[in-house]
Amino acid sequence: MKAPLRSKQTAIDLEVDKIFNKIDQMITHVTYTHKNQTSSAENSQTTLMDPKQNYCVGDQLTIKIDAFDYFGNRKKYGEDLFIGRIFSPELGAGTSGKIEDFNNGTYQVHFTLFWEGKLKLSLLLLHPSEANAAIWKARNQGYENVDFTGTFINQTHSVNTKCNFEIQTEKQLCEYADDRDGEYFYCVKPDHIPCDGFTSMMSVNNEHSYLSDLEKSLIDR
Repeated sequence: MKAPLRSKQTAIDLEVDKIFNKIDQMITHVTYTHKNQTSSAENSQTTLMDPKQNYCVGDQLTIKIDAFDYFGNRKKYGEDLFIGRIFSPELGAGTSGKIEDFNNGTYQVHFTLFWEGKLKLSLLLLHPSEANAAIWKARNQGYENVDFTGTFINQTHSVNTKCNFEIQTEKQLCEYADDRDGEYFYCVKPDHIPCDGFTSMMSVNNEHSYLSDLEKSLIDR
């Protein structure tokens, strides 16, 4: 995926493109037609790795997760968003685990034991990998669903024109640059008012979703 095209490609734009492309290569894009083909928390299996009779403060506790879909089929790719925590309600202590993704449906959650006594463990499948791919796809589609309106004023007139980070038009544009961040914002230049007559702006969100009903069902709780 690429960042929005600008009239000028800055070093920051190139770095953003590089990061977006790297993330996109990490996303598994698969075809599915039913929610039952996606990761199921209930069907996924957990195993305590190398169990010991006693653990000491500072020891590592590792849980293996094998992901399965709703049909009971083992997943063959990764990128499910699991969250693991160990906690003690009595002590008011808690810590998160480090997730290791083997990209084949198997994960390991590594915990460091920071306190003495009993603890509780929770594993949460926040989003299946299919939902993460859908969110990433939607994240990189369209910058036109927020309407920006700029107000330009001179001594005798006040004019409202269209503004946005990207504008497809043959009309003359006013460009406003943030040199520090390398960001550019544009407004259609009104007739007979210079670009420095820009005084204020308002925005309105257009209700729109790039997610299908099936993709939404993976996120709704």
